[in-house]
Amino acid sequence: MCCTEVYNQNFVDEHPELTARLVLASALSTKYMYEHPYSAAMMFAKEFGTSEAAGLRTMYLKTNAEGRTLNWEISGENIDNLCAYQEYWGISEENRSIVTSGSDSIFDLSFLESCGIESFDTFLEEAGINEKFPVGMSYSDWLYEAEEIDGIDHSSEVGKNVEKWMDGEVITEIPLHSDSEG
Repeated sequence: MCCTEVYNQNFVDEHPELTARLVLASALSTKYMYEHPYSAAMMFAKEFGTSEAAGLRTMYLKTNAEGRTLNWEISGENIDNLCAYQEYWGISEENRSIVTSGSDSIFDLSFLESCGIESFDTFLEEAGINEKFPVGMSYSDWLYEAEEIDGIDHSSEVGKNVEKWMDGEVITEIPLHSDSEG
């Protein structure tokens, strides 16, 4: 589980149709990240004030290397993965997310169900995402395909100047230091 949306209960109660539309907009933006990862990575980099290379690596991690951690469905597996991640990195109990079990007990999924978005698995199948970007593909292969989809010249050096990312290794984490690479 990568990111979540939180709505004020008063807002939800007063604007249920708008809430459903916001949930749909979020799901559609997630679809865009899978269908146009290069372009989405450039938007991410610009909006978060980071390098384009960091944007590309982040998109690769969240849509491929870590699995499909960007999606619009909540499941026990997502929560288990979040808990395992926090434990693996030694995040102290007091600093861990409050989500520890039972997605039904803390999430209202009715807006996801009513907004009209297909299931995440149906999207992956119908859009051919698993064929274009099989989980676990190398960063260099992912980047080539992402460039291809968005019409980026393969001679571009953006995101290609980090040897460990380009030599075929599957990278599953971003180092916890800032870099200034392009």
